[in-house]
Amino acid sequence: MFRSPQVLQVIASKHVTATSGTGVVHMAPAHGAEDYAAFIANGLLDDASTSVVCPVDDLGRFNSEIVNLAQNPDHGKRLAGKAVLREGADEVLAILRETGVLLAEQRYKHRYPYDSRTNHPMIIR
Repeated sequence: MFRSPQVLQVIASKHVTATSGTGVVHMAPAHGAEDYAAFIANGLLDDASTSVVCPVDDLGRFNSEIVNLAQNPDHGKRLAGKAVLREGADEVLAILRETGVLLAEQRYKHRYPYDSRTNHPMIIR
């Protein structure tokens, strides 16, 4: 079970460095081994056998689970069915702006895994 003792928590992980990118990234334990390991190491998951919820389907869209996970179900409904890396990201930013919790916004081009066959970004689940 995921525990969130604070609204915003900063944790260190060896795969995030100040020499590659911004040095600060969001963490998604359902989307990569490094993020998962960082959550375990920092006590943010109960144990290594914990099932991590992933509200993203095989096509990279927010699935209906997002409605139950969102603090405000109306926000989850706005996200359901939207592509995480396209209109879903825009909608997340809109929700953060509307609720007054967006601290800053800046476009930044960073390295991201791409499928060599399709040349599309990959979401690892």
